[in-house]
Amino acid sequence: MKIIRVVAAVIRRDNEIFATAKGYGELKGGWEFPGGKIEEGETPQQALVREIKEELDIDIEVGELIDTIEYDYPTFHLSMDCFWAKVVSGNLDLKEASDSKWLTREQLDSVEWLPADITLIEKINKALLNDESVKYTEKKLLQISGVDKILKIDKTEILKINKRSFKGEISELCSGKKLWALFGFIDSVNVVCLQVASADDIVTEIANDLCRMQPVCAADTKAWGSGLHKKVFNVTYGLDARCQKYRDMYDSYDGFYVVPIDYQKFLGKTETYTFDKVKFAEVMFANMTCSLYWKPFGEESKILKIVQGVDDGSID
Repeated sequence: MKIIRVVAAVIRRDNEIFATAKGYGELKGGWEFPGGKIEEGETPQQALVREIKEELDIDIEVGELIDTIEYDYPTFHLSMDCFWAKVVSGNLDLKEASDSKWLTREQLDSVEWLPADITLIEKINKALLNDESVKYTEKKLLQISGVDKILKIDKTEILKINKRSFKGEISELCSGKKLWALFGFIDSVNVVCLQVASADDIVTEIANDLCRMQPVCAADTKAWGSGLHKKVFNVTYGLDARCQKYRDMYDSYDGFYVVPIDYQKFLGKTETYTFDKVKFAEVMFANMTCSLYWKPFGEESKILKIVQGVDDGSID
């Protein structure tokens, strides 16, 4: 099969991504990231600068490589180096594309991507999510009121966790706590909040959640899957459906911090009205850290409106 090597630019403007609709050929009308073929003697970066100038009449600065996509179309194999990029000069002018859009993270699924390009969307979405999130270091985490100890877990250690022995290892760390959070490393120093949860027994909950990052067998997931869980976490039922959210965390981050929280110290003198204090602290912490996977249920939605200062008449 013929191999075609190309480059593509994921051009970013703040939290928007530039996409174009292909203006010619059998894939005409499909949405893609602009770019083109690498000519003999060019580096991928040089080819990308040239192609974008030819197609859009702008000058770009090429950033880091996001991924190299390998995709088999019916008549050829596409090898596509995809780079972050930003406009440094010029005004966008479509020389070849039939249409273009600046897409926010929430709009990434609003266009019909070409098969090769769509494989990049998940990585772009996660990169935008991480940038929108509040970043913490170990020092900054320990400065949060109610946080006095944290546990770092390397990615390789996740697969070795034995639930029973792990519960014993973290029992002292979590003693007296009913609230905890999970942070994921986005580089060697910075972490973002992934999940916040409260329970009477957070030791068991932490052990269960971390073990859900491990591969599981079909028998273990056969009966799992309430409609509520599907609605909230947008899981696809089948093998590993129970663990999809946690496996996604495992695949996306290089390591983790388990952070038990003294909810009373975290709340301080905060007015919690008639709401459960632990639940109120959970919502406050998730909102403060812009937790990526945390979603409010029922009463938590009302608390979130209070925390965010929203008054739409639904709060008594």
